[in-house]
Amino acid sequence: FEGSALFGTPESCLNMVNDLKRIGVDEIACQIDFGLPSAQVMEHLPLLAKVREYAEPRDASEDFSIATLIERHDVTHFQCTPSMGSMLTVDERFQKAAARLKVCMMGGEAFPQALAKEITGIVSGTVLNMYGPTETTIWSSTAKVENGDQPVPIGRPLANQQMYVVDSNLQPVPVGVPGELLIGGDGVVRGYL
Repeated sequence: FEGSALFGTPESCLNMVNDLKRIGVDEIACQIDFGLPSAQVMEHLPLLAKVREYAEPRDASEDFSIATLIERHDVTHFQCTPSMGSMLTVDERFQKAAARLKVCMMGGEAFPQALAKEITGIVSGTVLNMYGPTETTIWSSTAKVENGDQPVPIGRPLANQQMYVVDSNLQPVPVGVPGELLIGGDGVVRGYL
């Protein structure tokens, strides 16, 4: 179920949550737009928690750690930022749970080589570096991370997107020459040049 959003009060949003439950939806994801001021995002998180509380009251002692959720729901694909990944890798329970992942996607910030080495040593499946600024609707390119012995590349553009490294005159530079990265194609949000 895609393309809808929860707007209004927690009580009015509960109607949509209940409608989704009736058609068999048992999970609702929330994407936070980090293009908004942090204070505004943080100010509204308690309202989202209230919707969750109304929709499904929980026992406060129940374990909702990421490791437990991976195990409980037999998660095969997992995405987080590298900074979150670095916090998770010190958790032995997460290391055990992550070993069963088929795909681990790291994105939202630079993926350090040392962390790539650690993650590829934990995850038995594929580790991907996902690159792209918010203005390109999150991801513009992906790169499979074979191991952490090499710097982590940003990879090749996704379908219907292009990436160019250019000089100050907007002319393409040869491979290996520093320049500015330009992204074009269907992923770029309207109004951005």
